[in-house]
Amino acid sequence: MHLSALRSRFLRPYFTRRSENSNEGPRNIKPKGEITTEVVERIKTRILRVAEGEKSIKADDLSSWYNVKSHEIFNLQKWLNTKGLNLASGLALAYPNHQWLPWKFNLPKNYWRNRANVVALLRHMVKKQNLDPEDLSNYYSLSVQALDQEAGVKWAKFLPAGRRNIRHMLREIFPDHDWIDWKFKNSKGLWSDRSLQIRFLKYIEEELKISGPEDWYKVKATDFYERGGRGLLKYLGSHSIRKAAQLLYPAHHFEPTRFQRAPHGIWSGADAITEYKKRVLEQEMNIASPEDWYSVSFTDLKSLPEYSTLLHQFNGSMWELLQKVYPDHVW
Repeated sequence: MHLSALRSRFLRPYFTRRSENSNEGPRNIKPKGEITTEVVERIKTRILRVAEGEKSIKADDLSSWYNVKSHEIFNLQKWLNTKGLNLASGLALAYPNHQWLPWKFNLPKNYWRNRANVVALLRHMVKKQNLDPEDLSNYYSLSVQALDQEAGVKWAKFLPAGRRNIRHMLREIFPDHDWIDWKFKNSKGLWSDRSLQIRFLKYIEEELKISGPEDWYKVKATDFYERGGRGLLKYLGSHSIRKAAQLLYPAHHFEPTRFQRAPHGIWSGADAITEYKKRVLEQEMNIASPEDWYSVSFTDLKSLPEYSTLLHQFNGSMWELLQKVYPDHVW
């Protein structure tokens, strides 16, 4: 393998000042000729010799090389330097089938300022989830906390205040990709943006094939949860789906009782009960007079979207419901 094939993986051209005996992953050392098969064998022989002589290195456990200190392998590093290599690139040549992780070695101060190094880490994290790193949609599952744990570094110090999350990091690393904010795991502080709220609600309409205000009565909380909108409902608070619909249709009058889950306490108000009586109990149940209710039970109301709310509010008692709806009628 020619040394130039390793440069993009282990060598960093913009690092110009570092010690010759540093045990750091990438480094900018001038190549000294081709790395032939013979040289690779010599590298592997020397590495094995060092491993056998050091108690901290296990020859059958390649990952133990990540914990090696510079003073422990001073002579090996000095010899690798004569070949234009460092420990990381030397190990990659000696064990080409092993997946070496550069960030596990001692790193230079500004290692994570290099975009290529960050991309390599992100790709590795996606692969760990058995996902395709070429598909950027798989990066939504990442988090800054997971990167901290993998790389052993606090990413917050590399990101500006107010932008210390995976959303802003990925936008910085892949600026040409159209990132969809609500698909990220962590949506803290996301939903205060009104334009983003509207954008998401229009997305919901496309997903659910909503053609107008009336269709919003069929929308459930799970429709939001399954599409990344849990945080928006939490942000909007009580009566959240009605508030969401009102954002898109501010001039439309939405009836609270018609939503899939009526707001808590809605049945305690006389106006709400009157509205419900006119719209559902009389129209949809074909009630012409109070006397018709003697042939109806709560079981007959199961087809109504408000059934579970009614059942809870009136303790499963048809008598309590009718007393509230028809307070002037003698039952």
